[in-house]
Amino acid sequence: MTDQTSNFEFDKINKRIDELFANIVFLLTSLDDKSRETVTTQIVKHGGKVLPSIEAVSDIKKKAAVSNSSSSSPMIVVLSEANVNAHRRAKYQYALALGFPPLHYSWAIDSIKTKGCISLTAPYVLPIGVALSSGRVELPLPLSNSTPSSSPSSIFEGLNPVILLSKSEVKEWKCVLNTAGATVVSCSHFNQPPEFLKSKGVNLLIAKSSDLLTGRQMRQSARVLGLRVASFDWVMQCLMQKEQLALDGHVSFVIGERNVSERIWVKRKKKKVFERAVVLTSSNSQYKVNFEDGATTICTEEQLLHPNEPRPKHVKAMFIGASHAS
Repeated sequence: MTDQTSNFEFDKINKRIDELFANIVFLLTSLDDKSRETVTTQIVKHGGKVLPSIEAVSDIKKKAAVSNSSSSSPMIVVLSEANVNAHRRAKYQYALALGFPPLHYSWAIDSIKTKGCISLTAPYVLPIGVALSSGRVELPLPLSNSTPSSSPSSIFEGLNPVILLSKSEVKEWKCVLNTAGATVVSCSHFNQPPEFLKSKGVNLLIAKSSDLLTGRQMRQSARVLGLRVASFDWVMQCLMQKEQLALDGHVSFVIGERNVSERIWVKRKKKKVFERAVVLTSSNSQYKVNFEDGATTICTEEQLLHPNEPRPKHVKAMFIGASHAS
């Protein structure tokens, strides 16, 4: 796959106003309902298409590839709101996987007003993420600097991961990773033995940094084979920097076992509420923990309160250790 910016320049478009967005397919992310409805109506009115999912866009690209006609291959544009969590959405990251920066949704509205597709400059081009090494917001390089060597289509070449997410989430992230060169391994369930992972050539698991439960059996199988569980922080940083980064490059890149001295919330077997505890020892998915009353016990991950779970009323704050860093 080639970088889609290499054969498309907005500032050279000269079309009728009702065909302004002809052969452009849009994905919308992080927009409120009112803005989404307004932008969608205007795009369609001016010749463009707004598709509901990455998978739908991927199908169009596959059909264009089969026809082997460059003229039938649409331009993919991701429009987003500018907020702190937008870059964590799959559609936003799909834009980076395509090698084309996400744009603020006002780009479409302003292009209609000026009766021509506006050049990709500030303030329309959105940040591509936050560099964990520096904490700085990163902006994309000017599109004129795009070269085949900087194309993101081979970032994850040789990677055969299993994504530990719900089926609906897996579909979108599978498209993102495959677009960037990976071959995501599909499986009907996550209770797979080491033999399955080995036969499929799986060399990495990917999960949410706050999730230590999904696919526990598969995580144990991966541990037997010496495979690691990467977080989506790692995926996003790779896409942002256009290279496959070392998993040891940052504490949030790998999801491991709980750390000794990590503070957690635990529900003891005979108790009805979660209590504060400190991890004393950690082995596989069982932990020896110490409670504030001095008692110790061995607990499993199922007894712990996770960041993505509903918080009990009595729990006013949560303590999240390095294994949940993001």
